[in-house]
Amino acid sequence: AQFVKWPHVSASRRGYVQGPIDTALAAEGRQRHVAMVVPGFQAAITMAQNSDFIATMPEAFGRWAKEQQPLHLFALPVMTPMVDISMSWHPRHHADPVHRWLREHVRNATQ
Repeated sequence: AQFVKWPHVSASRRGYVQGPIDTALAAEGRQRHVAMVVPGFQAAITMAQNSDFIATMPEAFGRWAKEQQPLHLFALPVMTPMVDISMSWHPRHHADPVHRWLREHVRNATQ
């Protein structure tokens, strides 16, 4: 009940208002109010920090963000499907030191 009581900011690069969380909530007869849709998790965090919105994101990203910003993290009150996170890049960037550094940081943030 507390989770759906507050407005939500949703991260969707395609602009979707509903997703797996909403499907799981509907199965329990609940519905959340998505007040805003932003293109990524960083924007969602910024909105949540400066409002009373709840922002949902993968747990690994939330843990990483909490090291950088004052956030309160909590587990979702519903089960959702696992999400695969992957990276791809052009072969010419494989040995580039800066690109390697970035890939390593992304890899660490998703573990």
